[in-house]
Amino acid sequence: MDCDVAVLGGGPGGYTAAIRAAQLGAKAVCIDKEPELGGTCLRIGCIPTKAWVQTAFALKEAEETFGKLGVNTSAPTLDFAKANEWKDAVVHQMTQGVATLFKANGVEWVKGTGRFTGPNTIAVEQADDVNFKQAVIATGSYPLRPPIEGLDSPRCVDSARPPRPDRAPAQTGCPRRRHHRLRIRVDLPPLRLRGDDHRDAPDPHPARGRRRSQGAREAVPEARHRAPPRDVR
Repeated sequence: MDCDVAVLGGGPGGYTAAIRAAQLGAKAVCIDKEPELGGTCLRIGCIPTKAWVQTAFALKEAEETFGKLGVNTSAPTLDFAKANEWKDAVVHQMTQGVATLFKANGVEWVKGTGRFTGPNTIAVEQADDVNFKQAVIATGSYPLRPPIEGLDSPRCVDSARPPRPDRAPAQTGCPRRRHHRLRIRVDLPPLRLRGDDHRDAPDPHPARGRRRSQGAREAVPEARHRAPPRDVR
């Protein structure tokens, strides 16, 4: 398969790059292994989290506001499985929206895991090789799990391992607000990672030396790009 632009990754960075390339007249191909487009953000991260936040606010409003407005209801309860059904419907609508944008703009989605095998070639598992003129690497990231005993347990959740759909998690850390509103106990550890965290987290790039948090001015050189006025739609 030949194309002008090959995008490796179908998350927010990847699918917008592929759509924009197609809008500018390039033949664009997006390579992504997941069953739905959208990446972690749309499928299991940002959008599902915001759906749970909406459920949490609705529960709180039913408890604290309805009575003041003269709306008499019994004590509201949370059906976590039902809330997850609604969340899944929201996620499906969003991911299907990306697929619709691909079709509308002529972007081809190649399903599979891609890897570079040459300066202008990407081999895709269970699909034809993709020959490109330019490539965009938008493979995203993954949660970094410190070497703490028990983190591999299915009871521990993170952005890549959301809670089970049939019940709420018993305890959690960072997404504390939405879980607290859903009447879930929240524990916050007293020690948090600060500036130099190399002792607590493995270095994903050993050749670069010790990981260290730096200010944006020190860590990232300034880069500017003037985008055309047209949006991705």
